[in-house]
Amino acid sequence: MDVETKGDTPDQGYGRSWAAPGEIDTFDQFVEDFHAGRINPDDFKRFRLQHGIYGQRQHEVQMVRVKIPWGGLTASQLDRLADVAERTPRRTGHVTTRQNVQFHFVPLADVPDLMRSLAEVGLTTREACGNTVRNVTVGHCAGVCPNEPFDPTRMPPPSRGSCSATR
Repeated sequence: MDVETKGDTPDQGYGRSWAAPGEIDTFDQFVEDFHAGRINPDDFKRFRLQHGIYGQRQHEVQMVRVKIPWGGLTASQLDRLADVAERTPRRTGHVTTRQNVQFHFVPLADVPDLMRSLAEVGLTTREACGNTVRNVTVGHCAGVCPNEPFDPTRMPPPSRGSCSATR
């Protein structure tokens, strides 16, 4: 059965870079300052959650959540997620109910390099946790079903500032 796609242009968000390298450098500095005792644990917790990094019960390991807007990925982004999974202790990633991807048991010291690796293909962990606007999920036929009432993949992507936590 042939399925007609309704476009796959970059302006739909797929392949668009959501990463901000300067934020990763800031995260890296916060990790260094935290380890040096210049930042208290509560302040560091708030900061890392804004960047999609959850502490785990196990000492010095984190869960890293990657934000996947619309649940759509390019081939290079899928390849990178597989590469990241290979680098994590359990060599596994989890797709969440909100169409994001999580990696568990990542040593805190490894997180900035992992974030940079994701940013190279336009992926980010920013605002994938905490008090933020959550991913909008769509069905697996969104954008390709001939009888859908509207094509959600053609909706304009939110501006970066519109998805920021305000607390």
